[in-house]
Parts: sequence; C-alpha cells; structure tokens
Amino acid sequence: MGILIFSNSNNMHIPFGEWLDPIKDELFLICDNTYNVTHTKYKAIKKFSKYDNNDQVLEYAKSIIKEYGVRFIIGKSECDILRCAKLRDEFNIDGQTYKQFLPYRNKIVMKNYLKSHNILIANFCQPKNLNEAITFAENNQFPLILKPIDGSGSFNTIKINCMNDMYNVNSFKNTMLEEFIDGKMYHVDSLYLNDNIVFSSPSVYESGCLEFQSKKSLKSYTLAKIIHFLIGLKNLPVKLLMLYQHIKI
Repeated sequence: MGILIFSNSNNMHIPFGEWLDPIKDELFLICDNTYNVTHTKYKAIKKFSKYDNNDQVLEYAKSIIKEYGVRFIIGKSECDILRCAKLRDEFNIDGQTYKQFLPYRNKIVMKNYLKSHNILIANFCQPKNLNEAITFAENNQFPLILKPIDGSGSFNTIKINCMNDMYNVNSFKNTMLEEFIDGKMYHVDSLYLNDNIVFSSPSVYESGCLEFQSKKSLKSYTLAKIIHFLIGLKNLPVKLLMLYQHIKI
C-alpha cells in the first residue's frame, strides 16, 4: 500500500518526500511540470502541464490506485481538494469525502448553506447571463464583486463599479456575483482536532485582497491584542465548523 500525493507547489516549500521519509509506505507524487523534485524515495513521479485543470491528472491517479493500492491521499492545494475527495469516494479510502469538501470549494453551496443557518453574508447570486446579472445589480448597490464559483486566492476576481463594467464582462459562466463589503478583511487560521478547535489565530490583511492585481503586496499580520470583537472572530470558526460535516482526525 502507498500514499498518493498531489502538489502544485515547489518542492523547496513543500518537501513531502522528506516529511514522509520515516514512513515505510511507497510514495507516489503527481505534480506540476515545474515541480523541482530532489527526493529520491518516490516510487513514481508524474508531472503534468496545466496541472490545475488537467483531466488526465485524475485518470493517472486512478491507475496508480488500481495498480499499487493506496491507503492515504494528500492534497495541499485548493485545486486538488475535490480531486482527492472523488478518489476517496470511488476507492473507499479514508479521509474527507466529496460531499464534505464541496462547501469549501463551491461558493454557491457554501453561501447557501451558511445563509440557511442564519450566518450573516453578503447578498449574492449565480448569474446565468448578462440579464440576470443586471437584475441583481439593479436590486443591489454598486460596487459588486464577480468571481469564479470555485476560485481561490482572488484570482480572476473583478470589481464591478458600474453598469458599463457589467457590459464588459466576457462571460458569466461558473461565476458568482455578490455585494462588495467595504472594510478591513480578516482571516482566521484554526486547527480542528477531535471535535475541538485546539488552535485559532486571527489575522488582518494589510491591504485589500485585490491589491495584488495592481502589483501591490498582499500580506496579513496576526492580531495579538485581545479585544472584544476579536474573541467573537476567534469563535466564528467553531460555529462554522459545527455546521459542516466532518470526519474525526
């Protein structure tokens, strides 16, 4: 039996081979064709161009599982989360399932789920065409945000400031349109273990999440000062995690 690893990150930053070296399992690596592999323990290494959206990645993974057997699947990147989940479902491998992971990757599923549990979120819609987008804009104030349903890192996310911007959108396929909420952006990094959050660290972005599009630095810093709203911010992941279905880790 082996461990199947998906990675679109450089080996220098995520050296899976070194980390898993003490384990006796055979290691199989599927990665981007720019991945610099320096570890020699891998049983097999397969590189793909256009890694994030290449359908052959999943087919090759299936062939590895069928030929060698795999007991764990590791995927760090957001583009790999649902790939790994599909494989676990199909081959009955331990780990989170497609249904469990879907709310983390599909923003429409995520927001509908949170909204149904009275979590305050920005108004949103999934426009099928320009007319539906215009209707949403007429019922909500500009600016608006248009983003891919399964996007990550604010890539391909645009700010719609007026109706002319809306007319200039090339396609609304697989997108979500939502209100733009002005203010500081926070994120909370938490470790969820045995039905409890054992670590939680709130941070605030120094600039807006779209600033990288104008070649400005996108960075955040941790918040150490305990203030009233920060306590609520740290507890928010607890509330959200209780809504989603989780496996025991």
